[in-house]
Amino acid sequence: MCAKGIEGFKEAEMHLNVEGRHVVSVRFLGIRPSKSSADRAMRDCLDRATHKDTKKDIVANAWYRKSKNDSPARDELLQPYGAKTSLVYNASLKRMELRTKR
Repeated sequence: MCAKGIEGFKEAEMHLNVEGRHVVSVRFLGIRPSKSSADRAMRDCLDRATHKDTKKDIVANAWYRKSKNDSPARDELLQPYGAKTSLVYNASLKRMELRTKR
């Protein structure tokens, strides 16, 4: 488990891909996190994911669901770093970094 003690945090899941990079999805339920809380949760969960595989890049994202009765399809993507910036574990450099799409 990761991100313990962060208000609204519900779960994190890691999608291991045979090709390409892995993805860690962090979900918040009922309480929209501050940017700093979303950042802390994403960094903690991404750090734990690196214990499973350090050979591939891993992208972290955060989602907000207003109610447990809402469909996951209605989850809102949170963007604590801005619309085009993602938190990524860079496997070649063995560190986390923010990447901005051009």
